[in-house]
Amino acid sequence: MTEIVTATHEQTWGCVFPGKAAALLLSTDGVIVGVNEEGTRLLDYSVQLDDRLHVSQMLPGLAKTDLLEKGGERVSSYLRFLSRIGHYFKVIAMNGEEFFAELYFSDLNHASGHQILIMIYPAPEASR
Repeated sequence: MTEIVTATHEQTWGCVFPGKAAALLLSTDGVIVGVNEEGTRLLDYSVQLDDRLHVSQMLPGLAKTDLLEKGGERVSSYLRFLSRIGHYFKVIAMNGEEFFAELYFSDLNHASGHQILIMIYPAPEASR
């Protein structure tokens, strides 16, 4: 069972991600609304108010996948399952670089509403 985390936006981005994970913060419709420093470096992307992308542009495997369960309050059990088994997702950085990574999905609920946090850990070359 995945725990629902309650945090403010400031608390989310102020925390230390183990292993220098890239992190994307998504709205419930999959639009990237935040990216941490490691994410900016790894994905060659920073969020601009007029240039927000849907997560499937960087993670094409999510294009036809429901991000949330039917109630809209939790990340899809299918995505949580893929995270647990160590599934590698294809990632396409904005500079065109492609690589594989493990993704971990979390629910964030705070005063401004529900958001999805995706932590991205690039796979070691040998295990791709």
